[in-house]
Amino acid sequence: MNTNNTVDELFFRLFRLMKHRLSYEKLSCDLTMHQMHVLFYLSQNKETHMKNLADYLQIETPTATSMIDKLVASKLVKRQNDKKDRRLVYITLTKDGEHLVVEAIEKRRKKMSEMLSLLSDKQRKDFTTIMETLVAKLEKEYEK
Repeated sequence: MNTNNTVDELFFRLFRLMKHRLSYEKLSCDLTMHQMHVLFYLSQNKETHMKNLADYLQIETPTATSMIDKLVASKLVKRQNDKKDRRLVYITLTKDGEHLVVEAIEKRRKKMSEMLSLLSDKQRKDFTTIMETLVAKLEKEYEK
């Protein structure tokens, strides 16, 4: 097996295992990964428009609207009309949504720490350096 196939296979296996280990199914909710991404995005972007959210998620606006409808029904997100232009609608987290994000982040950090504890200090440092390098290069490439 050549090195590229080995790396491809390792990436696939690693991310599959991490996805399973870091899933949100043990949270006190029944949300999809995409819905959780919406909540995380809204926690970082306090008020946003549907178009911004759709662009961030790389989905069509009607799809984002459908996701938000479900989150509104779950009382995790609310819509607010712009005071100056009622055609504009802001999407924000509710208090329940904020609490859920905090809970999810805490649980995810704990699970990530457990996974990284399987590595030595040097391996953790090397892994972090490699991840930072890949993220920086991929983000730079993505911006082009």
